[in-house]
Amino acid sequence: MRDLPALTPDLVGDLVGPCAPCTFWQTLPRNGHGDDRPAAEVLADWVGMVASEWGPPGRVAYVDGEPAGYVMVAPARHVPRLAAFPTSPSDPATLMLLT
Repeated sequence: MRDLPALTPDLVGDLVGPCAPCTFWQTLPRNGHGDDRPAAEVLADWVGMVASEWGPPGRVAYVDGEPAGYVMVAPARHVPRLAAFPTSPSDPATLMLLT
C-alpha cells in the first residue's frame, strides 16, 4: 500500500536519505554556519512555519507503512539561503524545489 501525506512537523523524523537532515536552504548563515540546534528540530520548526503561512511544504512517500522518500517545496520567501545567490528568484512567490 502507498501513501503520500503532506509534510508536517511530526513527519520530519520519517524523512529518509542522506539529505534528509540537511537544513542548508531553510537557515541563514551565521558565521558561516546555520542554526546550532539539532537539524530535525530546525527542520520541524521550518515546516511548521511554512505550513502555517503558505501550506504544507512537501510530501512524504510511504510504501507498506515505511518511509520511502520525500519532496520539499516552498515559495522563495521561505527559503532564506536563496538570498546568497546572485541568480535567486526576484519574485518571492516563486515555488522552489528543495529536495
